[in-house]
Amino acid sequence: MVISKAEKKLKRVLLSDYLFKSNNDDNYILTRQIAKVFPEIPSRLIIKTINRCFSLIDTRISKNDFVRIFLDQLFLTLEKDLEV
Repeated sequence: MVISKAEKKLKRVLLSDYLFKSNNDDNYILTRQIAKVFPEIPSRLIIKTINRCFSLIDTRISKNDFVRIFLDQLFLTLEKDLEV
């Protein structure tokens, strides 16, 4: 239930329908958009998660697919960060 709410909120704030591996300016904008949904998560973890997502894909990806991959990677990143 929490994940579905997060998915809906992320889909609302992401502006484009498709996302690409992009330059730092686009990643900065993407980080800002995601930080609006998760203000309690530090930017460095959001950036790390975005980079992991883009390392998994080779072509453009739909917003829906990106949100699912992002949330999966976010949980993995948070889990690793909490272990340290």
